[in-house]
Amino acid sequence: MEHFEIDKQPGWVRGSRYALYEPLATSWRLFTLTSSIGGLQLVWSTILSSGTLFLLSLGFSKSSTALIWSLAPICGTVVQPYFGMISDQSQNVMGRRKPFMLGGAIGVSVSLMGLALSESMAVGLLKFLELDTLSRAAHTMVQGVAVTWFCFLNIAIQPLQVAGRAFIIENASAEEQILAHAWASRIQGVGSILGLFLGSVSLPPILPYGNTMTGFLTLCLLISICLLVTVTMSCVLVEEKCTRGQTSAPYRGTSLFSRIRDTLVSIKMMPRTIRKVCLVQSFAWMGWFPFLMYHTTYISEIHETSDAAHVATAGSRKSNPINMDAVHFGSLAGLLLAVLALATNCLVPVLVRAFETAGGDKIKQLLEGSKASELTANSNTIIAFTWVLGHAYFVTAMILTFFITSRFASMLLVASVGISWAITLWVPYCLVGAVLARRQRLELDDALEAGVVMGFHNVAISAPQIISAVICSIVFTLCDGTDSGVAWVLRIGGFWTLVAAYLSWGMVKEMDSL
Repeated sequence: MEHFEIDKQPGWVRGSRYALYEPLATSWRLFTLTSSIGGLQLVWSTILSSGTLFLLSLGFSKSSTALIWSLAPICGTVVQPYFGMISDQSQNVMGRRKPFMLGGAIGVSVSLMGLALSESMAVGLLKFLELDTLSRAAHTMVQGVAVTWFCFLNIAIQPLQVAGRAFIIENASAEEQILAHAWASRIQGVGSILGLFLGSVSLPPILPYGNTMTGFLTLCLLISICLLVTVTMSCVLVEEKCTRGQTSAPYRGTSLFSRIRDTLVSIKMMPRTIRKVCLVQSFAWMGWFPFLMYHTTYISEIHETSDAAHVATAGSRKSNPINMDAVHFGSLAGLLLAVLALATNCLVPVLVRAFETAGGDKIKQLLEGSKASELTANSNTIIAFTWVLGHAYFVTAMILTFFITSRFASMLLVASVGISWAITLWVPYCLVGAVLARRQRLELDDALEAGVVMGFHNVAISAPQIISAVICSIVFTLCDGTDSGVAWVLRIGGFWTLVAAYLSWGMVKEMDSL
């Protein structure tokens, strides 16, 4: 096994095969390298906070909106691996990843504007055809146009997401992976906070006609501009290392069948570490899906329950203001979660570096007697151990839902999960990036490309969300008529994360070899 060490001169890496590898990146370069991820997160955060209300304003039922939202994990499971594969084979003069990043950003922007203008487009088409714009058929057409644009949006996100992640991995050395993905998670945190803020304020309409949709149009225009700016920064200011003409030999066909076959071959050739990371992610996201979808509802229900006695006493008071207050508390907890996640993303990488130099022996003592007791204190080992702690805290928080009865305590509980969320956004990408960067340095020619790997990694995240959605539906059916359904889906999610914690614990020793 080949070992590499940091030279005494800052910014350079020395190894047995390479005298000098390359200078470590500056903070500005890391910012520009990862800025596209921040723009994408801004889109997701804004759509998640405002999209449901927009769909409801078009007359969709709550159950219909749930089906529409399921398009996101379905596209992530089916579409993203394909875009990852064809970006690996790209021969474009701009590079391998940049065309997909720019194309995805343009597609997302167009889809957002189309979604916001769906009612106007449908009404305009009806008027052109001289049909009644107030009929039931017209209402159905408006909804059909909105769903169509929503499908386009979820498809357009996939090349941007997979190419953006592969772009970071391929343009950061093995020594830069920790900081690069830390920067990505920090920028994601900023995007989440900004998206939650924009989704909670009333923006002025940019059209002098229409209805409440025009405010949503302003919002979509604003985040589209931000997305295009951030992606353009990454494409213009960062020189892509892996350019055209570097496609690995086993990619032989250009037909859909050949590409699917080649993708399956590449998945079988993936290192054991990457496959284990994907397995851990599968169970972890079985737990994250119900939390991300229903933590606001959980707080709202506790808020309403805690105020039930007061409402009963004040019989003349309507319940609607209390419901709106409950929604406010849930949104505030989501914002606090995003802020804490950002703070954690800024602090944890610094602590990892500190433990690497000063705290490695303590971790070894903690693991004494286990199969990981003989590990050395490198960054990847400590990062994997941090992942275990993140899972453990999430499980603990879900167990605490058995005892939480006050709205303030529920807000603190949900906000505190931001610590685990920050670790989830950082650690798995660090570990996958470290493996790929090391293989790239060693010039291993085994057709293992970042696009296919990140596509498969996203399948491990997206597919379990579909399963988790089905489980949540079953739980809600069994708990129909009670207020405990949301709490139980969170607790079941905690069980799946407990499995993820166990699996990630088994990975700690393996990180010693990276």
